[in-house]
Amino acid sequence: MLEELKEAGSLGEYKLTPVNLAEGEQRQPAFLAINPHGKIPALVDPKGTDDSRICLFESGSILIYLAEKFGLFLPKDASRRAAALSWTFWQASSLGPIGGQLYFYMFMGEKNPPAKERYETELMKLVKTLENHLGEVSFLAGDEYSIADMMIYPWAQAFPKVEINMDEYPNIKAWSDRVGQRPAVQRGMELGKQGGRK
Repeated sequence: MLEELKEAGSLGEYKLTPVNLAEGEQRQPAFLAINPHGKIPALVDPKGTDDSRICLFESGSILIYLAEKFGLFLPKDASRRAAALSWTFWQASSLGPIGGQLYFYMFMGEKNPPAKERYETELMKLVKTLENHLGEVSFLAGDEYSIADMMIYPWAQAFPKVEINMDEYPNIKAWSDRVGQRPAVQRGMELGKQGGRK
């Protein structure tokens, strides 16, 4: 989102601070003051909408805050706005948790076949839901790129890691290609690979 805002000319430089999870930096008082739960991502806007410091955590709330602050990437039309918000929260409440659990069970040292099977089944339902929807629209909220696309795109890039053959899901693949062609998305994904180091 920050790279998209820069690309749009709405945001200048920003400070990206890597958090070393292996060293427990997310449990330090300075970080807990931003996110009491001690998870990434978190964002500090030193000059919020009323010029006061605003701290945010959880991807969805960060995206909605920035979209509303800058008036970008959240449709103005009520039905498209509802779609963008619905898909954003679909990722937060369904795709993210289920995908994360499957990844954990697939790659943990001690195998748990019943748990792995449950999360595989649930994830495939979600993938099919996404595939069906993207057969009807160019982007998740319709014909307009939005925070919903930003929220779901990185997770879709991880589908092959949990043995999902993207050739079987041409609508997700086409959407992923469209989103992945955006220069800001490319920069953002690269920052993620570098651990947030600019």
